[in-house]
Amino acid sequence: MRWTKGGWLRTMDGSNLAKIEAGESALPEYPVEQIPSFDDFDSPKLGNWYYAPRILPQTFADLKARPGYVRIRGQESRTSLNQVSILARKLTYVHARITTKMEFVPEVHQHSAGLILYYDNMNYINLRKYYSETLGQTAAFALSVFVAFVLVHVISYMLDAGQARQMTRDLLFWQAGQEE
Repeated sequence: MRWTKGGWLRTMDGSNLAKIEAGESALPEYPVEQIPSFDDFDSPKLGNWYYAPRILPQTFADLKARPGYVRIRGQESRTSLNQVSILARKLTYVHARITTKMEFVPEVHQHSAGLILYYDNMNYINLRKYYSETLGQTAAFALSVFVAFVLVHVISYMLDAGQARQMTRDLLFWQAGQEE
């Protein structure tokens, strides 16, 4: 690869065809900031490693209202094509342990919050807390979707922090086929 005088990156031979093999680049190395493996949200702004579909995370994620926490203001449903309050970051390892804490008290059935491990529309794990009109209280729902099958776990009782952690751990270890 080479830079043109106009500042464009081009292939060495000037074509737009992908090469099976290419020589080593003569471009200088560029240091990239290491993405931290943990974020306690104590910075006044989100790191540039966070993403949101179709909108900037700063439009719904607030780090200033309560230092050490990120406050996410809900908008449309997770499947909406417009304004969705999903704060995402890429997993950079094949094996990972993911933990989150949340303070959330849903009041109507449209309120929902949780953790999604998302690959695509056919491969994801969704663990969410919501208000169940049937139960008249908070409930949790874990949905695992994989191309070959759909597996649904429904837990319908009040969750305390310990139960939520255990359920998350059990679900993640079950999906990974690992045991503690």
